[in-house]
Amino acid sequence: MFPFYYNNETTEVKFYKEYTFKVEYVLSTVEITKLSLDKYSYQPGDRVNLNLELKNSGNPKDVVLSVVVRDEGTDEIVAGLPLRTLKNLAGEASVAIEWDSSGITEGYYYGEVTLMDISGNLLDNEIVPISIQVSTVKSGARKTNGDNRKTNSNATKTNARI
Repeated sequence: MFPFYYNNETTEVKFYKEYTFKVEYVLSTVEITKLSLDKYSYQPGDRVNLNLELKNSGNPKDVVLSVVVRDEGTDEIVAGLPLRTLKNLAGEASVAIEWDSSGITEGYYYGEVTLMDISGNLLDNEIVPISIQVSTVKSGARKTNGDNRKTNSNATKTNARI
């Protein structure tokens, strides 16, 4: 925030000496305790399984779960899953989330999980990196180890990002 404002078109200049802020916040008893994937790397079209563990240390409440997948380089949303309401969440819980990566090109993405109350107030959020990679060695390709002995003909190499 800058105390100085300048309009190029009108050459109007303003200098502010005082600012007034209004801060609103919500104390949350709901937290994401773990967010993980079932694999380190996926092929385009794979089903990506996110495992979410959460805890509500307060009174039971309805919690809205939002999941979007973003491109790591641009932060652009490339996929969104339907909102889910976790009714009367109390204590510890786990949620399995599945995303079909069909139509997604290889690259680096991240899953963004957000928990909100029914009024839309943020309770917690977490991200997990998702790597969608194409194998660099085609299945069935012949590889040798230097002495012309055949190695695993079905070997594939997957780039993993942790």
